[in-house]
Amino acid sequence: MGEFEDELEEYLNQRRKGNVMSFLATKKLEKQQTPDSEPEYEPIQEMPQPQKQGFFARLFSASPADEVPEEELIRADLKDIAKIALDALKQLPPQELENFKKSEDFFRFKELLQKHQLIKPKLTEPTNI
Repeated sequence: MGEFEDELEEYLNQRRKGNVMSFLATKKLEKQQTPDSEPEYEPIQEMPQPQKQGFFARLFSASPADEVPEEELIRADLKDIAKIALDALKQLPPQELENFKKSEDFFRFKELLQKHQLIKPKLTEPTNI
């Protein structure tokens, strides 16, 4: 049997008897009395860990890389509004749709969509000069 097995057997015997603390104390004394044949190593210094953010801190704080410029957000919102408006217009009866196309509101609606580049401007026929 090796040294480890011997110590394990002795430890288990002491444990069965209820003398575990005395076993550990004797082992500690034995270790102190034996000369250290192993070289001493300096303790490893722990690397500083980056501070972890909590769940809510990560949820409610946006890093600069994650932030979307406000202009892009506004453009995306305008695009959604235009889609909703066009879907609503498609649901109009044909006669009401024709009336809307002839109104000032339709021309203003079209100008706004072109201004924000949500629709392409209508190309006019080139004039031959």
